Amino acid sequence: MSDQDLKDKLHKLIDEADDGFLNLVQEAASHYYAGETQEEMDAGILEAEEDIKAGRVYTLDEARKIALSWFDK
Repeated sequence: MSDQDLKDKLHKLIDEADDGFLNLVQEAASHYYAGETQEEMDAGILEAEEDIKAGRVYTLDEARKIALSWFDK
């Protein structure tokens, strides 16, 4: 898929999206453009691995509920 085809598809999705989807896209884009350094990303990965080993994890349904609650504030 060409860059232009992808842009067209994304524009169509955004034009037809509900508020929940738009908020998720905005949140993802803001993280993408935040400009984290490689060191910051590596530290986040190490922290996540420690959380997994310690059992600090969520099911997919729990994670969805948490993420959606961010937009209710």
